[in-house]
Amino acid sequence: MTGHPVSQDVLFYLAFLGGQLLFILKRAASAIRSKSNPTTSRRAFLYANWDVLVIRVAIELPIYWIWRHYPVNTILSVFTSFKLPQAFDFPQGAITFFTLGFIADSLLDWFGASAKAPEWLKENIPAVTVYSSHSISSGTDQTGAPVTVENTMTVEKTAVPEAKS
Repeated sequence: MTGHPVSQDVLFYLAFLGGQLLFILKRAASAIRSKSNPTTSRRAFLYANWDVLVIRVAIELPIYWIWRHYPVNTILSVFTSFKLPQAFDFPQGAITFFTLGFIADSLLDWFGASAKAPEWLKENIPAVTVYSSHSISSGTDQTGAPVTVENTMTVEKTAVPEAKS
């Protein structure tokens, strides 16, 4: 583990968080442009999903911490025997961490929907609600009595089965 000034840690974490927020903005834009989604604004999307988004940002925090404080070869050695040439390492800069934040959120989405992820882990990665719709209908029943029907429907992302090869 390498020592870094706290001011740089904070600056680079803000860049990482900026990448995560850009992915959230992309997701909100997709939701409001969808023909089948009644969410009409980014604000409504954030209001409906703020708690899940905060949890996901917290889950991705260790990715930042590990990348910031350990050399890439040390990280790779945990998962594979592949090693980069000793002189090569990814730069530690704001652009790198901004990109890493965007990729971390993208990979969390992919991993949560992947058939390769263990079920216990998928259950603990919160899914973002695609939309929530609430409607109230008034009318009369067959006997002429007044009737009010309240209906709330929430549609969430579901995992798409992966093709077997």
